[in-house]
Amino acid sequence: MSFYATIQGCIKYRDKDAFDKARKLLVDGMWLNSEGMFVDECGNVIDNGTMELHANPATLTITIPYFCHRNLSRTLDDLTAGTAGRVCWTSTDGCFEGGYYTDGEHKWFNLTEWAKTEGESEAEIPNQENDFEAYCEWMFEIETDFHDNFGG
Repeated sequence: MSFYATIQGCIKYRDKDAFDKARKLLVDGMWLNSEGMFVDECGNVIDNGTMELHANPATLTITIPYFCHRNLSRTLDDLTAGTAGRVCWTSTDGCFEGGYYTDGEHKWFNLTEWAKTEGESEAEIPNQENDFEAYCEWMFEIETDFHDNFGG
């Protein structure tokens, strides 16, 4: 079963061995091509606007481009353990959740509850039963706000 999550961030590894291990995990999982660029599930390079290497051995960094990645979220604990940097994720794939990793530590959020702490009132949340399109638009806005607040 697949799980889609919008993910972005930059991870800095402490040494070449840790970087190579993370890079191998991403290549083996088919999220990263052999050139060091993230790809979508069809193998197309995800253009971050600069076409700089996403997995850069010179700086020991992996930059995850803002994209709705398939199954990548399941690797984030392993990718961020013992690292510096920040990775942010959100998902509406059977849930409405988000979180971020800062220097390897994970913080999880229910995005409806997070939106309320950011000033959304219960009345501002569209009823998904009555107006599903408005509810989806609202979820997209909350995901965007979350990434703006916590993105890498």
